[in-house]
Amino acid sequence: MEVRTSVTGLDNWQECQVKYEYRGRRLKQLNYVPSGPLTSGTVFHDGMERAIMGGGLSHALDYAEETLPDGNRFKPGVLRMMNNVPRELFDVQTPIAEDKMEVEIDGITLVGKPDLWTVTNYGVVIYEFKTCSVKGNEMIKKLMNYEQWGIQPVRYAWLLRQSYDWLADQPFYRKHILWSTQDTCKEGKEILISQEAIDNAGKDMVKLANEIRESGERTHHFSPLCNWCDYQQVCIGWLTGADTDGIIAEKYYEEEYIVH
Repeated sequence: MEVRTSVTGLDNWQECQVKYEYRGRRLKQLNYVPSGPLTSGTVFHDGMERAIMGGGLSHALDYAEETLPDGNRFKPGVLRMMNNVPRELFDVQTPIAEDKMEVEIDGITLVGKPDLWTVTNYGVVIYEFKTCSVKGNEMIKKLMNYEQWGIQPVRYAWLLRQSYDWLADQPFYRKHILWSTQDTCKEGKEILISQEAIDNAGKDMVKLANEIRESGERTHHFSPLCNWCDYQQVCIGWLTGADTDGIIAEKYYEEEYIVH
């Protein structure tokens, strides 16, 4: 069986298999609005792509105005984050923010689309944009957590090396930037990614994709520690013996899978 998955999809699989399973589906309910963090993060990321590739913040602000109607309770936070962009991002000489990579290995297609990457005179820098709603020291903790544990840029480094032969001998760096709807953005440091880390990331991606291909029933691990999400009813239903097929049929419909 062939498998097509993405860097984000693999993250979802590791976090929650139910989330992975239903991420490509949409709720049937009319006027459904995703949770605040999802709405804010999606609009912000899409807007930043337009701003960086277009060379000006106005592209992001215009996108937010078009996407979020007046009165949307998440709009002020999104605009606040967009108006707090490090100027250095617009000084990047060769910004690449809309590059989707696809690598095929033994029937597994791995897809990735970094928020931003560029080639400098000292190597390749991969930027990872994150959003949140905390402030102060909590933001610093989040940024440090991403710097210590954030695997996405390392996986993107492997995909870039597989996709572009001319990058094979380049050193790779990762940099996280964290925006908050309640505070100023926080920039992480440029951190060198070792060759061993890149190689291990590639092996890990293939291993996880094989797990997805070979798995049968999804493992539900709902607990009181889980935060509310769109799939909580499915997990609770499974644990209590309810008709989960009925819940799924009532709430979701399948659409063409879009790799994030």
